[in-house]
Amino acid sequence: MLYFGISVLGFQVDQLYYSFHLLDVVVKFPTLANVVKAVTMNANQLAWTFLLMIITIYIFTTVSFFYMQDTVVDFSFNVNDST
Repeated sequence: MLYFGISVLGFQVDQLYYSFHLLDVVVKFPTLANVVKAVTMNANQLAWTFLLMIITIYIFTTVSFFYMQDTVVDFSFNVNDST
């Protein structure tokens, strides 16, 4: 019944709803179900890892901005521009 409802939404509202039928693949293949279970059960560790990644990228960006500024050349800069 759910598949039929999603099909009607796809037909009447927007074709984007047809993409929800792809979630059936997760149900049919146990390996994909295990992947979803691994991600959802370890969400806290994944969130902390993501935060560590953001901090590392921020540090790298800051160091690059201050110490590698002279290596960046703006080719679209025009000295005759008044702004």
